Amino acid sequence: MNIDRDALVHEGRTEGIPLPIGPSNKAYEADVLNRMILHSYVNHMHIWNEFAEGKAEDLQILQGPIKDGKPEPKGPILVAGSGKSLDDIHDLIPQWRGAIICSASHASTFVHAGHPPEIIIGLDIKTDTSKMHVPDWGDTQSWYVVHPGMNPECIAFWTWNKAYFRVLYPKNYFYRRVMPAAYPMIKSELMPFACSQAAQLSVAAALGYSPLILVGADFACIDGWYRFKAWLYDEAKKAWYREEHNQTTERMLGIGSRFIPGGKVLQPDYIITDNGLVTEGLQIFYKKALFHVMRLDKVPVINCSPKGAITELPALEFEDAVARARDGRGFDDLVLPEQEYVDRIDTYLARHSMFTVCATDEKEVHFIEVEPGKELAMIRREAKAWAKIYEKQPDISIDVEGNVQRAATVLDMWRSRYPQDEASRSTPRAQWFQAAKQKAMDPS
Repeated sequence: MNIDRDALVHEGRTEGIPLPIGPSNKAYEADVLNRMILHSYVNHMHIWNEFAEGKAEDLQILQGPIKDGKPEPKGPILVAGSGKSLDDIHDLIPQWRGAIICSASHASTFVHAGHPPEIIIGLDIKTDTSKMHVPDWGDTQSWYVVHPGMNPECIAFWTWNKAYFRVLYPKNYFYRRVMPAAYPMIKSELMPFACSQAAQLSVAAALGYSPLILVGADFACIDGWYRFKAWLYDEAKKAWYREEHNQTTERMLGIGSRFIPGGKVLQPDYIITDNGLVTEGLQIFYKKALFHVMRLDKVPVINCSPKGAITELPALEFEDAVARARDGRGFDDLVLPEQEYVDRIDTYLARHSMFTVCATDEKEVHFIEVEPGKELAMIRREAKAWAKIYEKQPDISIDVEGNVQRAATVLDMWRSRYPQDEASRSTPRAQWFQAAKQKAMDPS
């Protein structure tokens, strides 16, 4: 497919413009909440029985011994995304000497490849069991890590190793008050990061794995496709078969505005990444979600999806990662110094008007979305608000001006590293994105 990338960049279709993405809008959040409430109610008796009968555990069971507030190191782990590049490494998966964490969408594919995942994350409440069927999960050591609001079909299907967490969303009464009361035996909490790979990253970091090796993290079209083709198991025929789908570049160019409130397609929101790939705003939103987790956990991440849209992290071909894990060379030479790592992440998030307000020693980190041109004033206001909240907590303090100065430094790094963003934001295309984003945030 011939695409005039230069023309699209000139039009303002780049990574550095606001994203009118649906997971931010109120209608989407209301739908998710309604499903969570229904599923949590339907699953309630089943989950209580699982715990009573010793068939389920809290997620903490997978952490192992804790020393100085951290779980014991567990070595590298593959963190699976759904990009086309996941197909390219299928035959190398059996050679990987490390753990694998993935979503239910990837589970059968890794079993087919010859290395069942150690951890399967159940996050998306709309997921079904179609990609979880294999000859026998009882022959594996896989754990299903899931929350009570998951599709009841998935909760009932998995009868092997199972660990639960609760979704943490402090602003919502249901997540903050109702779920802890309904499921007091589940202590672990995780933020809902909208993207499965981001959730996997968060769980892997919490369990002590390091470094985290990204595979399938394309966030763009690769060789004409933007999703891998899963391997599925037909239980009736006792046979494996390959998934077929039409998630191609052409399809992406036609569906990019599906999340605009009201269902009206205004314009496709496909854009061109920094390294010239075709993608859509939703994929960049997922990439941004991944960077949020990296900023919070600060666990080393190695990008083994070098053909994809992530250009901000150390990159490595998966074949080389397999060899390093096999012969014991490890990944230390690819791990960035922590401050450089944080600077790269903060600078990328600034492209999307996202900044941090941090307590001293980063005991607490809060993400703040700001209006372009008003960054420092808004950071100062938010830092003052958090400082007031923490007044009665002697072990946590907020340096207001320190946060403002950090934001100013990040702004300077952003303008230096991504000079093209200034031009992109002044285009009619960018103005349309900003208007669509405001509409998404407030459909009324």
